[in-house]
Parts: sequence; C-alpha cells; structure tokens
Amino acid sequence: MLVRPRFEVRGKVRVGIKNARGLPASVDYFVCDDEEFRELYPGQPRQLEVLMPYAAGADCFEQTLEAWKGSVLACHSQSGATAKRRTAAPDPDMRSPFSATAEPQRIVCGFRSCPWYIDRDCKVTGRLRFFLRGGADRSRVLAFETHAYGSIEGISAAVQMAERLGNLQLAPGRLTVQMVKRDRKQFPLVSLHLAAASAELSDLDEVKRLLRAEGRYDDPVARDWVARVGVERALAALRARGRGGPPDAG
Repeated sequence: MLVRPRFEVRGKVRVGIKNARGLPASVDYFVCDDEEFRELYPGQPRQLEVLMPYAAGADCFEQTLEAWKGSVLACHSQSGATAKRRTAAPDPDMRSPFSATAEPQRIVCGFRSCPWYIDRDCKVTGRLRFFLRGGADRSRVLAFETHAYGSIEGISAAVQMAERLGNLQLAPGRLTVQMVKRDRKQFPLVSLHLAAASAELSDLDEVKRLLRAEGRYDDPVARDWVARVGVERALAALRARGRGGPPDAG
C-alpha cells in the first residue's frame, strides 16, 4: 500500500482534571470533551468499549520520547536511538540547548542517559487511538495519552498479543481504569483488554460478506452508507434485513 490510512484525532481521553485550585489531579475515571463520548458515557465512566482503527499494533498504540518547552515540542524520538531537537547548536548532540525558533535537527538520542530525560524534561509517552463501540463516527478517532509506565507496559502487551493472533482492525476491546497504591503514592492504572480479531469474522468482514450476498459489494452507495452509519450499525441492519427486517434498512 503506497498511502497508509491515517485517522484524524477528534478528542483526547484523560484520567486527570484540574482541581479547585487549578492544579492537575489524577482521577479514577475517564474524561473527554468529545460530544459522542459524553453521549455514550455520561458521568464518570471507569470502563470504555472500544475498537482498534488500524491493522498494525504500532499504528494503534504509539510510543515516543517527547520533551516539551511550553507549547513547543522541543525534542522527540520514536526509536530511542535518534531524535529531532529544536536547537541552534552548530554540532547538535544530546546536550544541545533548546531554541524555539530553530528548525528540528537530527541528533543521537541518549534516552536514559540524556540530561533532559534525567531531569524529567523528556518523558516516555504512549498514545492509544481507538473508536468507541456503539458510536457512529468512524472517520476520526479518540486518543488516550499517558506517561505512566505501568499503563504503557500493560497496553503495549495487550496490543502485541492480539496482533500476533490476527488483524487488529475493528478488534473489540475494553479500556478500564482503577486507582492503585504503591508505597505512599496513589495513581490511576489504565488497562486494555483486547479480543483477537482473527478468532472469528470481524464485524467488517461480516458486512462485506453480507453485501456480497446481496450483490452490492461494489455498489458505491452501499459503501458510503457503511462509512456513514458505522460498521456495527450496518451489520445490525444487514442482519435484520436477512431475517425479514425492513427493506429500507440500508
């Protein structure tokens, strides 16, 4: 494939709020300003039903090293071996100073030995992109972002395990959060429980099969309808029609 599909992020899901004093505080529920999210999950949800938007695990769950200076991404790496840093230094290296107006330059990433990482200016960041099951919007995704090692390790393991078993695209999953204690600290731990997409026909595969049976697989009107209403609703309508449901279900 020459051009890989990429979904725009329409909203960020968090497990943090600002308290009465305006300071960041962790919570044991998911928070998001997205309209569809609020409609499906009013209140303080601790569990989300999700679908993976991409076939490859690395596209669903991205891990990067990022250093932000205010609203500017000062340095970032996707490999931990090389990075791009905004610096005006003539010979950039991992000790190069930050320059907000400079173009990013490639440097050797020191990762854990880099002064920025040691000083916690640079952090490991995990981003999980997903659709909401039961939602109608399949044109854009939501993204959960975290710097917590425990959450990153658990989500990464779930994605990798499911990917070994088959195509992740539209694999059903459950995102949960709970508050855990370690020593004297308390923090939210987010976990992903993901079903293998190859265990049975995915919803998308079943929609394709039913459209072929109706002789409408190559019909652009049918494809536009699936994209508009979402795979889950299309599947329900096609199955209802097969059981003698309303003829105008599609």
